[in-house]
Amino acid sequence: MKNEIVPVYLFVYLVGVFLAAVSQVLLKKAAQRPHKNLIEEYTDWRVILGYGIFVGCTLLKLGVKKVAALALIIGGILVYSLFG
Repeated sequence: MKNEIVPVYLFVYLVGVFLAAVSQVLLKKAAQRPHKNLIEEYTDWRVILGYGIFVGCTLLKLGVKKVAALALIIGGILVYSLFG
């Protein structure tokens, strides 16, 4: 059973690397385009899509326990920032 799981993880990592490369190309293309102001530079669809894909790839590689741990850490930071 363990040997059946390894190709799945390998596929997930390869897809994650490919999508991260695609997001970098999108961000590079967006950076090369002229923008009128700073807000327009960061609200370009290429930038939003590039960062969205990059965050999605990062979350794809995380397990349930790591996501729960990160949520607890972020929750603690928010509680400390708001009420500390």
